[in-house]
Amino acid sequence: MKSLPFGAEMGKVKNSEGVACHPSFSTQHSGLQPETEGNILPKVMLVDDDRNTVKLLQTLLELDGFDVEVATRGADVIPTAEQVNPDIFLMDYHLSDMDGVDVLIELRKHDRFSGTPIVMTSGLDVEDEVREAGANTFLIKPFEPGELPGLFNRLIAGS
Repeated sequence: MKSLPFGAEMGKVKNSEGVACHPSFSTQHSGLQPETEGNILPKVMLVDDDRNTVKLLQTLLELDGFDVEVATRGADVIPTAEQVNPDIFLMDYHLSDMDGVDVLIELRKHDRFSGTPIVMTSGLDVEDEVREAGANTFLIKPFEPGELPGLFNRLIAGS
């Protein structure tokens, strides 16, 4: 079996819908249920330029009941967010075209997203900088993706 980032191995367990997923990701784990009539999935905007990270996190979050929108460039974040109106952002600090903290600052200036939860990630410990710029939470890489659903649900509920 091909090794995936973050130590994930697809197919080890099945979620409550019978879909193969990482052992720490299942709808039973987070308490989320798949979309049904009248039940709208929480929307995550994933901002990262690493294709492998995006693919893994998008797959895992979708299996756990989130609607995931992706922006791979900082310049695309606000226009895309204006179209999809995410409930939460998961954003990498280092993007190919700009620093994620600059995007964070612009989001906090935007009336529509000034209160939307933002989780920043980086392989460097830049927690003080991103919190000062307005991030709700900082995760240092590598992080356990199985912790994201609970974190997202708490941050969305508190917003």
